[in-house]
This record gives sequence, C-alpha cells and structure tokens, in this order.
Amino acid sequence: MSDNLWKINRVLLLLALIVTAGAGADARRLKSEKDYRKVIARYDVADTVLRAPDAGAFWSLVQQTTPHYSDVVKSLQGDGDRDIKREMVQVLFNAEYYFANVAARNDLANLADSMIIRSGIRDINPLCMLTVTRDNDVAAFGYPNGYIFMTGELVNAAAGDTTVLTAVLAGQLVHYTLQHAYDHALWERGRRRKKKFWKGVATAALVAADALAAAATDSPSIIYLPVGSGDIAPKYNTQYTPDQILEADIIAYRYMQWAGYGDNAYIDMLRRVGYAVEASAAASGENDKHMPRVDQRIAMLEYMRDNPSVRQRVKNAGRKPRPAGSYTDLINIRRENPVSD
Repeated sequence: MSDNLWKINRVLLLLALIVTAGAGADARRLKSEKDYRKVIARYDVADTVLRAPDAGAFWSLVQQTTPHYSDVVKSLQGDGDRDIKREMVQVLFNAEYYFANVAARNDLANLADSMIIRSGIRDINPLCMLTVTRDNDVAAFGYPNGYIFMTGELVNAAAGDTTVLTAVLAGQLVHYTLQHAYDHALWERGRRRKKKFWKGVATAALVAADALAAAATDSPSIIYLPVGSGDIAPKYNTQYTPDQILEADIIAYRYMQWAGYGDNAYIDMLRRVGYAVEASAAASGENDKHMPRVDQRIAMLEYMRDNPSVRQRVKNAGRKPRPAGSYTDLINIRRENPVSD
C-alpha cells in the first residue's frame, strides 16, 4: 500500500470515529444497576425534600437542593443567553392560540383545579394551572409559564384514578419547577454548537482525504460520507433531555412518597398509563429514540425503591433543612397521614 493511500485510510478512519462519537454521545444508556446508581445518586433529593413541612415547601426544597438549577436561575436573571430567552418567549407566543382556543373538558375543571391546589405548586407560581383537554392523543405536557395540560384520553386511560393523575401531574410539576424547558434550550444550543464543531472537523478531514486521493491518482475525486445535515433545530414536541425525564421520574416518585401515596404509586402510574403515552407519542412521530423507555424508567425506580442507601448526598449544609430523623422514618409518617383526595 502506498504512503498516500495509507494516509487516506488513516484520515477516513479518524473521520469515522469522529462521526460515531458525535452521533452517539447524547444517547442515555440505562441498562444495568451501575447505570441506575449513577442516575439516582445524581438526582435523588430524598434527604431534603422528604423533610418538607408542606407541599409548597416540597417544591421550594427541590429548587434549593438541585445543584444545576442555580445555573438556570443565574441564566434567567442575568443579561446573557438572550437568544434562549427569545426562544422561550417565542414558544409561549406560538402557544397563545392554543391556550386561548383549546377545547377543554369543563366537566373535569374542578378536579384539575383541586389537584393543582393540593400539589402546593401555587406557592411557587400562583398562576400555575392544569387543564384537561379534548385532544385525541394520550399525553401530558407543560409550558415554561406553568400552564400544564392532560388530555381526556389520558384521564380515560387512568380510569379517572386521582392517584394515577396526581403522579402524572407530579412529573410535569418537576419539569416546571426546575425550568426544564429553558434548561433544555440551553442544552440544545450546546449540542448544536458541538455538532457544528464536529461537522467542521469532519469537513476538514474530507478535504484532506480528497486532496490526498487526488495526489495519489493524479485525477480529481470526491468522497461522500454521512456526516449529518446542518444544525439541529430545537424540538418543542420533545422539549426535555433524557436526563431530565429521569430526574422528573425520581423527584415525582419522592413527591408521591411524601404525600402518603406509598412506595409504588409513581411506578404504578407508569405501568398503567406510561406505555399508552409512549405509544401515542410514537404514533404521532414525537418519540425520540434517545429517550429512556418506560420499562427502563420503571426498572430504575424499582431499583431506587429497593436500595434506599443509593441517593444524592447533600453536601451544602445551607441547602439542607434541620434534621428530622431518617427519611425512611419520614416516609412511614407520611404513609400514616396521606394527603386526602
């Protein structure tokens, strides 16, 4: 093999490694106990939130205890990241027509309002609201301003069970409380920049390979490899990262424990309606292949339930309220005094 051809092969091998690294970096692998432990240790805030004296304090403690939330607040309150702020304003502007004209299930308005009141989220935002819509898909979704929606078909899938619906709502409230939509936009911008960088490296490698090939054959040549097409457009139909989905699962699981619904309430919700939501999203083309599947999410939560020693360790004493016994004792106390329907 000539030196030029050897150089071409080396460039193409490097290019293949670059493309592979860029393509697979965002996938959330959740296949083993090791994966479960990593995610739980990062996001489980049980030591703090299960000591909350009331529902409003629960959500306040979630914000105080989650380390990366302080970066979101800093971005929101600062002068920078104006492109992301404009993006969020545009999201809400585009949603105004939906907010004003969505066909709502007025017969479920009282139930929806009582669920929001009991959740305590209005201590964070008095304007937070839940609406049950007449949309045909099985879904729950929210916006950065605290407007949360469930479809009537999801209520039907839950057979109107308020415990299941409360668990669904809890997951959406985590997304809102931690401003996951805004945080996702920051993450998406970083991913676009990373992809643009790797595309530039790949393009440079292609140019080098083309030049080497031309020198080796004394004739022009063009080499085509699949390196992706342009920047990634933000997807507001799947506005959360894989990690944000798992974080919402973990904290919502803890909320259901704190509220006295038991260790399995959130897991039972995923079993009863999670697969229907997943199938509905797939049917409408909204499923992201990188998102954790419902069976993976259930397996992770079951591992967390069965291994209470695996959780986040709160190192900043300023974020940790006065000790009130072990959090497992607190779970038992809450179980004896469940939040009434």
